[in-house]
Amino acid sequence: MSSTTQPSTQPSSEPPSENPKHTTEELLNALTNSNTKKAKKVADGDGSDPMEIYRNVGKRVIALLDPFGVLAKAFLISIQHDKGGSINDALTPKELEQHLHFYNGILKLIPSLRNELDTMSPGRLTNIIKAIMKGMSDGRSLDLVSVKHKGMKYVPLNMFSNADALDPPIPEISDKSWRGIYHKDLARFLCPRRDLDEFDLDCYAGMEALQGGDFSMKASKWPSGFYEDGDYVSRPRFYQVQLRTTPGNLGQPLT
Repeated sequence: MSSTTQPSTQPSSEPPSENPKHTTEELLNALTNSNTKKAKKVADGDGSDPMEIYRNVGKRVIALLDPFGVLAKAFLISIQHDKGGSINDALTPKELEQHLHFYNGILKLIPSLRNELDTMSPGRLTNIIKAIMKGMSDGRSLDLVSVKHKGMKYVPLNMFSNADALDPPIPEISDKSWRGIYHKDLARFLCPRRDLDEFDLDCYAGMEALQGGDFSMKASKWPSGFYEDGDYVSRPRFYQVQLRTTPGNLGQPLT
C-alpha cells in the first residue's frame, strides 16, 4: 500500500504579505519594456471600469501639465531620481526638471498613487500608465476637433490655383523641408499671434525666428491662423472664461 505525503502542519516563519513590496528595478523594467500604445478597457462585474479614473486624469493632464508629455519616460526617470538611482547623463537639467514636474503633477492629481508605488506590481503600474496615456490621447483629439474646422477655413481649396493658393504651392510629393514653419505662408499661420507683427516686418527673418526658437511655439500661445483679423487677446479664450467664472471674479471684466 502506497503511503501518501501528509501536508506540513508547521507554521510558516513569515505570513505572506497582502501587498508584497516590489523592487524599484521591477518597476523600472516594466516601464522600459512595456508597450504603452495599447490600452484596453476592462470592466468590473458591476459594470464599472477601474481604469476610468486614470483616463479622466489623462484628460486633465493635457490641460494642466503638458499636452504632449512622455508619460512612461517621465515615470522611469522620476522613479530613478526619487530612489537615488543613476540618471541618463544625456538629460539636461531643464529636461530633468520637466520630467519631474510632469511626474509630480500626476501624483498630485492621484494622491494615492505615490504611496502605492512601493507595493504596486509592475503590471498594474503599466496598466495605469496606459490608461492615463489613453485619456491624454482622447483629450487631445477632442481639443483638436474644436479647432480643426476653423483652422481648415484658412487652407485654400486649390493649392495649384494662381488665384487661391499658397505661394509657393506644396505639391503632393515634395521635400518635407518646404512644409510647416519652412513655408512662409504656413509659417505665418503657425506663428504665435503675439509675434505676428514682428513676423510681418520680414517674413524670412520671422521664419528663422520660429525655426531657431526665438518665437516660442507653445500650446499656450495660439497660432495666428486661429484668430480673425483684428480679433486678438493676449490670453487664450478658455483662460478668459476661467477668470470670469472663478469665485471672486464672477462678472469682472478682464484687464
